[in-house]
Amino acid sequence: MAKHSANRHMKPKHRSTRHKNLPAAVAKQSFPSVPLLKREFGSLLNARFGRLEAAIEKRFSEVSRAMEAKMAPLERRLKLHDGPHATKAVVSLPEFQKKDVQIHLTDHSLTVSAQGKGASFYQSMSLPFLIVPEKAKADFKGGKLTVVLPKYKERVEGGRKLKL
Repeated sequence: MAKHSANRHMKPKHRSTRHKNLPAAVAKQSFPSVPLLKREFGSLLNARFGRLEAAIEKRFSEVSRAMEAKMAPLERRLKLHDGPHATKAVVSLPEFQKKDVQIHLTDHSLTVSAQGKGASFYQSMSLPFLIVPEKAKADFKGGKLTVVLPKYKERVEGGRKLKL
């Protein structure tokens, strides 16, 4: 019993498990704050990896520009501007010359194709109305194609009665 009461008054062998593996002199020192460590570590990383980061950024920009160039034809579409007597079809084709562009019309469709140096374009569309292909007009200026499509109008004099 005497042994038990003697242990009760003894101090614990170690105060904290937090710094038990560190030498006593190091455990008593104060450590820099986390923001300071981040700043110091960040500047070390920038010094070591700054050129790598710049090279990666440059390559990413090159790939991004190449992808945009490849996607540009997909974004380019014929735009229709409808009027009461005619519809105007407009498409931007800056990489082509007038001689590269072909237009094909039927009474209900429009097809535009272009084949130039390293580039091609093709789009065909059904029109929601009838046109008169013989009266259509096209113009190509500054890389912009404009096609005027006159609408077909059937005239019925005096109207028409339907029998039931």
